[in-house]
Order: sequence, then structure tokens, then C-alpha cells
Amino acid sequence: AGQHDQGVGAGLFAAWRGEGGSGPAIELPDRAAILSWLDDELTVGAQHRRPDLLFVHAAALGRGGRALLLVAESGGGKSTTSWAALHHGFALLSDELAPVDPKSLQVHPHPRAVCLKARPPDPYVLPAGTMETSGGYYVATHLLPTAPSLEALPLAALVFVSYRPDEAQP
Repeated sequence: AGQHDQGVGAGLFAAWRGEGGSGPAIELPDRAAILSWLDDELTVGAQHRRPDLLFVHAAALGRGGRALLLVAESGGGKSTTSWAALHHGFALLSDELAPVDPKSLQVHPHPRAVCLKARPPDPYVLPAGTMETSGGYYVATHLLPTAPSLEALPLAALVFVSYRPDEAQP
């Protein structure tokens, strides 16, 4: 079980006690680091529990009973594109890792907060309750403009996203 506690100085600490004994305590400097660490631990746990699925570095969205994956490098615009699509009738399956059954090509839900590195452009404003941290903005699933999809959907499309900050228009 994990335990979070105030540490020495201004930092926050998380002490991790794994199976069969205690693991090392790790220092986490802020809420963003705690969220990132916890999300990583949960994701790794999901991957261990579901070795039959391939976890693809992509955002996954559903609409009309089908799924599409937004594929990009880190910082490439997957989450920002997802955030905009959620305002146009798409449902979130997953923000960062898409669990795909390689045999059936079903995309399984792995709902988690949408994590944006910067404020999204108008008209896609952040809802009240969004957590702002040093790492960006965390929009919890209950704050999304559409409810997350909780069912596996057949993969219908792969969309390759490329963020180009030097361009004024998409």
C-alpha cells in the first residue's frame, strides 16, 4: 500500500511499501509529481493485470460505437486534440495509453484525467475544478464535457497528430 506524508522541508514525500516488505521512500516535490507517480503505478499495475493487451502510446476516443487512436510523440498534441474532440461529441477511452487487444483490435477503456501541458485554445476552456500544477492542467474524468466511454470499442482509425507551435492555424 502507498502512503503520502509531509516530508522534510518544502517537499512532499511518498513512502512505498510493496509486497513482502518495505520499499524505498521517494521524495515527490509537488502535486503534479504525486499525480504522475500514482498514475504511473496504476498504469503499470493495469499492464501487469492485462498482459493480453497492447498498451499503445496514444489517446483513444470513441464515437458512434467505434474507436480512434490519436498517435503522437510526447508533447505532440494528443491531449489537446482529445480535449477539443470531447467538445464535439467524442468520448474519452484513454488520454495517454490506449489498451488494444491485438487479436480483436478492440480498444479498451482506461479512463483517467486529461493532462494538458498548457491552457487549451478558445473555445475549449477548462472547467471549474481543473487542477493546475507545475506540470500543467489535470481535468478529472467527472469534469469532462462528455462522459468517458466504459466499454471496449472496435478500432476504426489511427490519426497521427503533430503539434507545430510556429504555425498560427491548425
